[in-house]
Amino acid sequence: MQYFQQTKISKKHFLPTRIIVLTFILIITALCLAGFTVYKNIFSKPPKSEKKVLYSIEEDKYSFINPATGEIETHVISGYKIIPAYSLLFGDRYSYGAFPEFFILIKDDELFSYSLINGSIKKISIDPLKPSEKIAIYPSISEKNKFYIVIYTGEIISEFIKVTSLRRYFFDANTHQVQLVDKEVPFDSRNCYVFDSKYQRVFSSTCGELQSVIPFDVYDLTTKAQQHIALPQDFGEKDVLVSPSIQVRYSNGYFVIYPVGKINKIVIISPDKDIAKKVLTVSEAIKEELNKKLDNIIYFEFSYEALFLKDRNTIVLAADAREDTGKEDFILLLRFNENNQIIDFKYIPVSGIMFSMFSQNDKLYIFLENSIQVINLENWQVEKVIPVKLG
Repeated sequence: MQYFQQTKISKKHFLPTRIIVLTFILIITALCLAGFTVYKNIFSKPPKSEKKVLYSIEEDKYSFINPATGEIETHVISGYKIIPAYSLLFGDRYSYGAFPEFFILIKDDELFSYSLINGSIKKISIDPLKPSEKIAIYPSISEKNKFYIVIYTGEIISEFIKVTSLRRYFFDANTHQVQLVDKEVPFDSRNCYVFDSKYQRVFSSTCGELQSVIPFDVYDLTTKAQQHIALPQDFGEKDVLVSPSIQVRYSNGYFVIYPVGKINKIVIISPDKDIAKKVLTVSEAIKEELNKKLDNIIYFEFSYEALFLKDRNTIVLAADAREDTGKEDFILLLRFNENNQIIDFKYIPVSGIMFSMFSQNDKLYIFLENSIQVINLENWQVEKVIPVKLG
């Protein structure tokens, strides 16, 4: 009997002990989960979100678009007109850049800066424009607060403007300092220009009817030296000064030089302190199939946009066919390898291309007339088409 009595007493002690151990385990588990949640919230990266992109500029208003939803947000600057920063090197829409911080405004022939960050408007210390004067704005590609401002008069001769008077300025929208440009700096109304304030230089190319074409040059504002970067001869075209079929675009921090129509090679120019050139050639394995797709492309029937995506080893060409040709618009994705050979491509027919495209968060966004086409840069598949919501 004593044995059984001791056994009963042991069980009584065992039950509370087990409850205590289980409670302790639950507390430790809860603390671990809570700790992991805090760690995750503090140290994990937040999900990436799409930034709003400059969509349009017209007169006294500008619009940003949310590429994830297609919603357009419009802002009005009453009493002022936004001066378009137009250059064929950029295409129609992004001369100010996809994510600008300043615009240049005009009111009663006087110039002002406008901050997109805080909405402030400040007068620029430049003499007002005369009735006969025209103005061209070139935002810096390296510093968002700096501009090259060209004011000129001229007469039209054979579809080009012969400049008869000229005044030029460098302008810093942060400090509001204005600096006169040396008269030795070349300016030709037939050229497209890109200003690089960080390294004090101006890139230029010949402006065609719808495109910027080679030769492509750079002028150093410090040394006063001009250098050829790309010539028609680099693409096998002999005895010509200008090649309308070899075009130049600036986007995403790079200049892309490409032929309109059949492609043998594409040249990428990196505007670092020391200008770097990358020559990409088409692999023999895909050349015939690729150029069969481009066989009917003629340079004067198409306008092109170009985008270089270094992290993805990808070049994107967007082609807009003139309406009277009956030909289709298209997107062409080209992938190159570590040997600078173009080894893969994808041809995507589209309709109503708007000459605007950019990439973020591993997605390519193509603006069409009434929608945004989203392409996954991992697999080049069209992920979705988002209707553009006007108003």
